[in-house]
Amino acid sequence: MAFGFNKFQTISRLSGSANRNKGTNECNGTGKIVTAQSKFGGASFDGTTGGSVFVNNFPAVNLGGGSYTIEGWIMIPSATSGQKELFRSYNGVSASGGSITLRPQGGNVYDIEYSFEGENWNTNGLQSWTYGVWYHFAIVRYSTGPITNIFLNGTRRSNRTATHTYPLGSQSAGQLRINHGGNAVYLDEIRISTNSRYANAATMTVPTAAFTNDANTSLLLHMNGTNGSNLIPDDF
Repeated sequence: MAFGFNKFQTISRLSGSANRNKGTNECNGTGKIVTAQSKFGGASFDGTTGGSVFVNNFPAVNLGGGSYTIEGWIMIPSATSGQKELFRSYNGVSASGGSITLRPQGGNVYDIEYSFEGENWNTNGLQSWTYGVWYHFAIVRYSTGPITNIFLNGTRRSNRTATHTYPLGSQSAGQLRINHGGNAVYLDEIRISTNSRYANAATMTVPTAAFTNDANTSLLLHMNGTNGSNLIPDDF
């Protein structure tokens, strides 16, 4: 799928953690903020007609010493088909590194799959999704082991050895594309962290409020704003 570039809001690299994007990111295509759907905060990202979010100057190489968490909330409003990427890194020339994909498995069963350099994890079709309901997902890597888990709505669906280090690319200054494949979904509260937010266990406590910024936050998109806006700020 080809993606054209819109003009981007200037990104200011302020003082502080080198891991922060610290800027405003622009939706591509028909992607936009909508107030009709949200998990927290009264708005969400609307990708139902194929849009995406381009996060420029995302320093994927600086995501900690092998521990990280990639998480957020996703809602599928109706049946969708085709395996499409939710996250993909881009180095300015071509896609690179890892990806996180939504995979329809028939009926209302969908997998979250995480792939990196030949290593693949997925939720094994164990979850039947209810359309119109928000689900929390988290991909967590623990440097001890190392192990990568995938949690869906608080239940661990995958627990595997992970030899890689970088979650979404090893370039020093690339671009992160959220909903790169144009999934017909809503997304809210997307957070990437430089630590393992949840214990390596069979279950985790599902967040009950919007995320807050802290020293381990590498990217935090609340997806809040004016209805129809194509600008999404990083909360720093």
